[in-house]
Amino acid sequence: MGTEDKNLERKKKIKSASIQFFLGIVFLGIVFVYLKDNPAEKVSIVTGPKVLYQNTKVFFYKIFTDSGEILEEKYSMQRTFEEILVSAEGSRCFEVDELQEINDLYKKIQDMGLDEYNEKRNKFIDYASRFSQKINGNCE
Repeated sequence: MGTEDKNLERKKKIKSASIQFFLGIVFLGIVFVYLKDNPAEKVSIVTGPKVLYQNTKVFFYKIFTDSGEILEEKYSMQRTFEEILVSAEGSRCFEVDELQEINDLYKKIQDMGLDEYNEKRNKFIDYASRFSQKINGNCE
């Protein structure tokens, strides 16, 4: 194989790689536009690694402590409030102050310890139920 053949093959590889790069950029742009219009899809992509971390932490808590079930329930409540927030933002039923209240409750759940969460979990269940009913009840 001569030098001329090697140069021709190199040019073909560069041309092929350039086309693949360009198509990748176009497809990436399409994905970003889609995710911008569909916030629920964005949440599902972002939460994957977080859920894996949480499940691993719950596993070790169940082995080494007696509060594994509470931690699992706390993480479940966090996901519930995340979903409620995304649904509420997409709904025209919620005022800005209600969205802020949902966000504040979500952050409060994240920040509190397991003992405090265990004491207040019924309150959070009531809030989640009320917000879910408003979302599913068509703004009633």
